Amino acid sequence: MELIHLSISQLKTFHRCSLQYYYAHILKIKKPIQISFVGGRAGHKALEKNFLYKEVNKKDLDQNLLCDHFSTEFDTSFQKEEIIENEPREKVKDSTVAVLKEYHKIRAPKIQPREGFIERVFEITFENVPWTIKGYIDLVTTKDILIDYKITKMKHNKDDYEYDPQLLCYPLGFKAITGYLPKQFIFDFLKRTKEPTLEQF
Repeated sequence: MELIHLSISQLKTFHRCSLQYYYAHILKIKKPIQISFVGGRAGHKALEKNFLYKEVNKKDLDQNLLCDHFSTEFDTSFQKEEIIENEPREKVKDSTVAVLKEYHKIRAPKIQPREGFIERVFEITFENVPWTIKGYIDLVTTKDILIDYKITKMKHNKDDYEYDPQLLCYPLGFKAITGYLPKQFIFDFLKRTKEPTLEQF
C-alpha cells in the first residue's frame, strides 16, 4: 500500500476550505502567490541562515549579512515565480527588513539552537492508516523549546491558534524524533506593521 504524505499546510488548507484543498492538491492547479508570502518566505530563509551560523559559532550573524540574505532571496523570487503584487514591493521589503532587525536585536540573542534541529524534517506515522504527516520544525533550542516563527502584517490572538494543527503535530513530530515531548512550543510573530512588533504565543 502506497503511503500518502500530508503536510501541515495541506491539513490547514483542508480545515479552512475542502474545495480549495481539492483544487490545490488533487487537481494540482497552481495559482500566483501574493507578495506578502514572498516576503515572509525570504525572511524565514534569512532567519534559517542566522541560526545555522549560530549553531556552529554560538553567535548571531552580523545584522547586515542577515538583511543581505533576505534581500537576495526576496529579489530572486521575482525572477522565478508569478507573484501578485497587491502591496508595493519596496514597502514589503522595507517593512520585513525592519522587523528582522528588531528580531535580531531583541529575540535572537536569547536563542541558542540545538544541534541538528534547524528546519528539521519530521514524519508522524499511524498504525493501519495509509497516510503520514510530514513537516519541518523551524528551530529547537538547547533547552528543548520548539519555536515556529512567522512573518506577517496580520493581527493574531491566541484564540486563532487554539485549533491550529501545528499545536498538535509539531510536538508529536519532535517526539517522533527524540522519543519525548518538547518543554514548550512558541509561536514567534514578527509583525511588519508601521512600527515593527514582536509577539509570542
